[in-house]
Amino acid sequence: MASFIETIDNGVRALVYTKFQTAMGFTNQLNETAIWPKKAAQREVAEKLGKAVLGFANVWCESAKFAWNRQRTGVAKQGLGVAYTAADKKTVITYKAVPVDLQYNFWLWSFQDWSKLRTAMDAYIFWQQKNPKLLLNIDSVYPMNMDLHFGEVVDESDVEGKFDKGDVFVYRFPVMVDGWCVEASSDKPIHSIHLAIYNDVTPPILLAEDTIVFPVV
Repeated sequence: MASFIETIDNGVRALVYTKFQTAMGFTNQLNETAIWPKKAAQREVAEKLGKAVLGFANVWCESAKFAWNRQRTGVAKQGLGVAYTAADKKTVITYKAVPVDLQYNFWLWSFQDWSKLRTAMDAYIFWQQKNPKLLLNIDSVYPMNMDLHFGEVVDESDVEGKFDKGDVFVYRFPVMVDGWCVEASSDKPIHSIHLAIYNDVTPPILLAEDTIVFPVV
């Protein structure tokens, strides 16, 4: 059984890759991104590739909390009506949607080329001017747009350790997602939900897909 929040994790990872692919010179999302905290990410990527890389990104959800400020929205109070249970179209399947604030950090790493991170910082700052969202479609039809909020970019490079480790530059970028947790109503015959996450461009670009399977009771 997949986790709804884990699907959002994968969407944030894919969104970071697409947004900073040009600035960082990325060529392969699977190899150059990871869902790991900072202290483990470098080793995880190196072991996956079996060699040194010129740069990569890692994403980690630092915290999740119930979003009381969005509890009074229509989706939170009424759920998400997504389909009919029968051909007569009298009974609607409803997914219960609970608002959750998801605090992510992602780190961009560059070896020897500090200017890539400065270019990525420019891209992050301009991104805030474009009403950034993570677009999630349930069963490829019913949209949920998750707003993104940004914060302060922090240089976490170990500059003093360059004579031991070489030139390793790393910046931390915060992203807070106005996310949702969705579950099936217990009295409706829902067995699975297909989730598709898109980039906030026109036309949207598919970033990640997942299926949440509910146990048969």
